[in-house]
Amino acid sequence: MKLKALPAIALTLGLASLATPTLASDPALQKISGGAITSKSVADGNPSFYVSSDIDRIPNNFRSGFGWYSTAWPLTDTVIENMQLGLSGSWVTPSNEDEPDSIAKQVCANGPDWVRADTINNGSRGFDLIQTIEGGLGWLANERFKTVMPKLTVGPVQDCYTNQLQGPGWNFFGFALGFDPTPKNRTGLIQISNQLLIPPDGMPLEPDFSGAQIGYSWMSLPLPTFDHAYNNMAGENSWTMFINSENFKGPLAFIAPQFFADGLVSNPIQKGLTLDVKGGRITNLAAEWAQIPFYKYVDSAGTIFTKIPGLEFPVDANGNMALSRNLTAYGTSAISDAVKSALTSGGSLPLSTSPSGIFLPKLNSRTPAVYQEGKTLGSLSSTLAVKAFDSQTAFGFSTSGNARLEKIPTYYKEVGNARIAIPESEAPTALVQASFGGLMQTSSYVYQEPSWWSQSPAASADITANLNDGSKVIYRWYKFVDQPALQRFDMNQSEKDGIQSAIEKMQKEWAHFPMMKDPTSGSLVSFDAGLIVTPPKGLEIGYVPIVVKQMAADQAAVDKALASIIAAGKNASSAIAKAAVVKAAADKAAADLKAKQEAEVKAAADKAAADLKAKQEAEVKAAADKAAAELKAIQDAEAKAAADKAAASKIKTITCIKGKVTKRITAVKPLCPTGYKKKI
Repeated sequence: MKLKALPAIALTLGLASLATPTLASDPALQKISGGAITSKSVADGNPSFYVSSDIDRIPNNFRSGFGWYSTAWPLTDTVIENMQLGLSGSWVTPSNEDEPDSIAKQVCANGPDWVRADTINNGSRGFDLIQTIEGGLGWLANERFKTVMPKLTVGPVQDCYTNQLQGPGWNFFGFALGFDPTPKNRTGLIQISNQLLIPPDGMPLEPDFSGAQIGYSWMSLPLPTFDHAYNNMAGENSWTMFINSENFKGPLAFIAPQFFADGLVSNPIQKGLTLDVKGGRITNLAAEWAQIPFYKYVDSAGTIFTKIPGLEFPVDANGNMALSRNLTAYGTSAISDAVKSALTSGGSLPLSTSPSGIFLPKLNSRTPAVYQEGKTLGSLSSTLAVKAFDSQTAFGFSTSGNARLEKIPTYYKEVGNARIAIPESEAPTALVQASFGGLMQTSSYVYQEPSWWSQSPAASADITANLNDGSKVIYRWYKFVDQPALQRFDMNQSEKDGIQSAIEKMQKEWAHFPMMKDPTSGSLVSFDAGLIVTPPKGLEIGYVPIVVKQMAADQAAVDKALASIIAAGKNASSAIAKAAVVKAAADKAAADLKAKQEAEVKAAADKAAADLKAKQEAEVKAAADKAAAELKAIQDAEAKAAADKAAASKIKTITCIKGKVTKRITAVKPLCPTGYKKKI
């Protein structure tokens, strides 16, 4: 297949890429908010589509942590307004699959309407929704500052989606509790790292079109508890997020156990079923494509044409595009037991995971059906079929050809019960001219700390950092126990000392500890350099940087951020072209080597055959010569014997004398008489 460069929009729009989507003024054209790609074979209903790889049940003794690598790349060639699309991740839920369905139907009795409707009469479904640890890479519909690169979000959920967090003090993009900062009595995500910021709009990455990966793990650690204000109702599982990227490695944050126990207050039936006391459970790795808009055009003849966003995938030299790899499940012996021992004894924290606590689930293939408004969509059921490769340690898409950006067709025409892919030249002009957006989306929205945060004593003045998503953040340093998200726990001095000491130990000993091994294949992506911070002098250990505000950056910073995306796109095109050239050279070298090896093998075989033939001929000649010599010897012996016999059987006459007397004696063996001598 011919090498494909990056889409022209990613290389030529320049700073105009901040433009909003355009809709041609044609009444036959309409924009549909979701369902460009869906698994629904009917025209209405949930438009979500899941690219997933199921796994077999993980043994119960490996439920203390889970980690994997996810590929981060610009899935779309522009920012798509209101698109909600996640890249590969998972949902860590409490390990309740052995509990009865009768309990599952009651655990979300106080949840939102949609949760109650989905759980009250639906088997064990309640255990999937009671609480989860989710988030991951992707684009959220309500993100305020977007680029073509995905962001990393941290989204723990408690009490049946009545509360979901994004960072230490912010709600998850308007979900559950709206867009305001998290209420004081609902916080629970606690920052550990003194090296990385967690903005409310998500954590941007450095522009990278190559398909680099980020690894993250959630580990249940026995950190000191601090919930006396809640009558110590929570367990001791502090689910802690570790990250492995190119420029940040280590623990980022943990979820306070009380966050998961909060639901017990209004619904006591949840007691004993929550993540603060239970191990976790995952059943798959999946990319949730929840809402992808598209354009629809109906011409005068009633023919329907559609346009979806430009979707593209970085395919490697083997024709594979891994969405995730190296899924790992952990038991307590992997790291948790050693952490507990170190915190109790004062010894060192572990710097590796114990093999006895590691289980490697196999990822499986899956072929989903792909529809759009109930119509089969092109050949996407084949293109988006999930393949497992690398001995089932990775899953994603698989095709043929060289390393490249593989792009899914954009335009479709309805024919019968299908919408078939067509070239742009066959699409209506209004459809071609309709755009989804540019490379970046900015906003006038301001994330602002609430007034109650002022009750937390800050250790520094406000500091500003520009990010490559077109925003800037204002943050300040707090002593760990003074960060606003911990206010609601009203810790006593003993609790403060315990958790502060543990975090200081983690910051010292795990400053660059990713917890997980590097991926078995591929490279690591970097976080936006604006997120990387260095503690001020005197605040090196025991303090954390907390974002208190996020807003649009100055125009110069926005222009710079946009330019970096464009440069990354150009570099990607060059890198992909170079990779294709390198692969072609490698293929030629491999072919030449194979030909040489085959020639050497043939020459060696010919020589061996010639040597064998010569040896065989020599052996045949030697055998023939020996046989001839033996035959001649036999014949000579026989001839001599015959001659001797013939000679022996011949009559002879001799003359014998005695004085003057002579006698002639004739016989076979004549002898002279006594007294006579044979005459010579």
